[in-house]
Amino acid sequence: MANDQEYGFATRAIHAVQDADPATGATVVPIYATSTYTQAAVGQHKGYEYSRSGNPTRTALETCLTALEGGERGLAFASGLAATTAVFSILRPGDEVAAAADLYGGTFRLLERVFKPWGLVARYTDDPTPAGFERIITAATKLVRARSGACVRRIGQSPQSLSASSATTASRGHRREGPARRL
Repeated sequence: MANDQEYGFATRAIHAVQDADPATGATVVPIYATSTYTQAAVGQHKGYEYSRSGNPTRTALETCLTALEGGERGLAFASGLAATTAVFSILRPGDEVAAAADLYGGTFRLLERVFKPWGLVARYTDDPTPAGFERIITAATKLVRARSGACVRRIGQSPQSLSASSATTASRGHRREGPARRL
């Protein structure tokens, strides 16, 4: 599609940044159930080697979501906890996460049993409003983990921080200059 933004959401969802399948002419990328891909030699492949590291179906989904969201790159995961683990993994020992005290149990266990021993510091608030998060954000806060994207957008963060508003969504789109700011 020449200019994706001139088309409606439904049209872009079907056609955005994807060409018809060269083998069949299918408009929508087929679901590839393949687990491994033939390689000419170790490490010499046609873009895919093993489905867990990538496959054409997931690439098409990520590319389409990126186009629909107007982003630079989209990532798809098998579960929300897998996405959360990926987000936490880009943090460093000593970094802090501000989170609602009632977050998903799997996320709590991930923070407390995996990332806390590694050096990540989690701070929890019983008040999931922006004001509640503002009370626990420090200069070391690098991630705000909230249920509501609207809540995260109202908080504001340092240039190096991330926001995550659901087990499957993270965005650098809410960056602000300077330290976490008061509203």
